Amino acid sequence: MTESDYAALLQHIAERMGDPSLVALHTEVMRGMPPPPTKQSELALEYLVRLEEEMRLQACTVVPNILRLVNSSPTADQANQIRGIRVRLSDSDKELYHSDDVDLIPAPGMEGVLQALGALRVDLQLEMDDRGLQR
Repeated sequence: MTESDYAALLQHIAERMGDPSLVALHTEVMRGMPPPPTKQSELALEYLVRLEEEMRLQACTVVPNILRLVNSSPTADQANQIRGIRVRLSDSDKELYHSDDVDLIPAPGMEGVLQALGALRVDLQLEMDDRGLQR
């Protein structure tokens, strides 16, 4: 892949991460990003590493733990377990994200997504190594 290809990949990622349901994830990934490196390939790889880490953290801990706590409450209706959380956005956030709410639901297929993301990251790293672009 050329640096131009990596720039196109980053553009595609940015478009996809603009979806209202992914904005919080994208914000968390960007929060820990170092200043942009000069090469698009380095930026793309760093973003994918951080995206995989954040997705793994959120998929494995945050929402499932909240649901476990709510559903294990003594007042919880055991016959009708809560399977997800809907967050209603403020008026200003509705305008900003073009959505009324965000649904937080544990994704049973998330492990497959994480495996594919990890494989992509490894492939890109190998390709960069072959070109002499050490991380």
